[in-house]
Formats: sequence, C-alpha cells, structure tokens
Amino acid sequence: ALPICFPVTIGRQNSSHLSFYSRTNLTGDGMNIGQIQTVPGLRGFHMAISFGLNSNQMRTRLNSENASTSYTPSDTRGLFSISRINASEYKGFRNASNVFTFTEASNTPGNIQMIIGAINTTDGVSDYSTHECAFATIGDGLTDTEVSDLYTANTYRDRETDRKSTRLNSSH
Repeated sequence: ALPICFPVTIGRQNSSHLSFYSRTNLTGDGMNIGQIQTVPGLRGFHMAISFGLNSNQMRTRLNSENASTSYTPSDTRGLFSISRINASEYKGFRNASNVFTFTEASNTPGNIQMIIGAINTTDGVSDYSTHECAFATIGDGLTDTEVSDLYTANTYRDRETDRKSTRLNSSH
C-alpha cells in the first residue's frame, strides 16, 4: 500500500475524482484506493474504490457516507473511475463508459492520507488489494469527456510501451 495525499488538500467537496487502472482480473479482492475518516458524533468522510466485497462487485464512495449501488464488471482489468462534479451525485466509469450514477449529497473530504492498494481508516491501513495498479489519479471532478480522454491517453501509453518492449525484445 502506498500513501499518496490528503483528500482535503487535493479535492473539493463537490468536485473530486478517483481512478485506478487494474492490470489484473481478480475476484474476492479488497480496497484498491481510498480513505475513510470517522469522527465521533459526525458522519464519516469517504473516498474509495473496491472490488470483491460481494462477489466481484465494484463498490465506491466519493465524499459520501454510503456505498454506491454496485456494479459488477465481467473483468476487473481496465480503468475504473468515479467523479463528482456537483453536490448531489457522482458517476462511475469503466474505461470510458459510464456504468452508474449514484445520487447522494456530498460530505467534506476527509483529512487522512489516501492509500493506493488498501484503505486508510481512522484506525489504520487495512483491506489490502492484490490488484496490480498500473496508475491511479486523484483530483478535481472530471466530466464524462475528461474521463474518456484519461482512458484514451492511457491506452496510447500502453500501446507505446508495448511497441518499445517488442522492439527491445526483437533486437536480441
């Protein structure tokens, strides 16, 4: 697990996104990226993407207390993103396609570190994932077009990396 940032410093309550690019197709796995901060007497502050809590379901939270409706991909390889660009809902994406919209008012972002490959809670890091992460992004909310552009840029990067590997391997 890799600690990367404090959500309260990089995102805004009504404009945030998380994305996680998985290279592996696994079931029954843990948290891919996230943090959950609970404050006694107050609601929790949550940002997370996970798989496998129930079969192979993708469960998410983005500045929200409740988990989204689940989405069950046939394959857990690819770019999984969630993006909030308003106070009342956020969207989930697989690669460049919108796969759900979840309606829930936003909370203030938490003030503990975001973790790639696990979940960071007020009590510590847990629920480690065995998905291989090619890259992750965190920041302001993305429109549908911007999520598509992020996916396209990664597809281009993968294609160039494969082409360079092929040239290197064929020169030996």
